Amino acid sequence: MLPGTGDWVLESQELKDWISGSGKSSIFCFYAVFGIRRLTLVSVIMELHEREVIRPGEALAYIFTTYGVVFSVLDILLSIYKQLAPQCSQIPWQIVKIYSQMA
Repeated sequence: MLPGTGDWVLESQELKDWISGSGKSSIFCFYAVFGIRRLTLVSVIMELHEREVIRPGEALAYIFTTYGVVFSVLDILLSIYKQLAPQCSQIPWQIVKIYSQMA
């Protein structure tokens, strides 16, 4: 990755608020136009989050959406579940129940 990659998103007030915990949500969303290398930006954000933010009991997951492509709620939930499961020492029973009902 080149130096300065993702600086525009790292310097955004929305990301700073999310990282500090002073934001309105525990979810951080950003929009990037086609060709902006979103995966690279997510990688930059995740590295920062893992380095400076994650505390015991916390985990991180992300999803990509593409304009014009429809994702079902199940697809999104399964994606999040697959990312969070390896990060958790114990999966909450509510998630196991929902997963077994929907999968």
